[in-house]
Amino acid sequence: MKILIVDDEPAARYGMTKALRSDNRLLLEADDGGEALSQIRQQCPDLVFLDLNMPDRDGLFVLKELQQDLSTAIPEIIVVTANDGVDTAVECIRCGATDFI
Repeated sequence: MKILIVDDEPAARYGMTKALRSDNRLLLEADDGGEALSQIRQQCPDLVFLDLNMPDRDGLFVLKELQQDLSTAIPEIIVVTANDGVDTAVECIRCGATDFI
């Protein structure tokens, strides 16, 4: 299983990578939305943990871009963020996220 962890904070990526490490998982990392889109298109991960609050291209941008790109297979995407607003969660799900943490 390929898992992409997208977060602009190195400590957050490190913690998730450490928690998810397993022999049957390939863990990939991206530190911004642009790199996330490149990794999704090139590596075709099975699962993406996506931070919302990133500079330049944020998580919502990534979700919306993937919805519009019919040539890219959309993986399961779990949004992981400190923003706990219901409106934000609904917007993420509406834009294609599988879940919101």
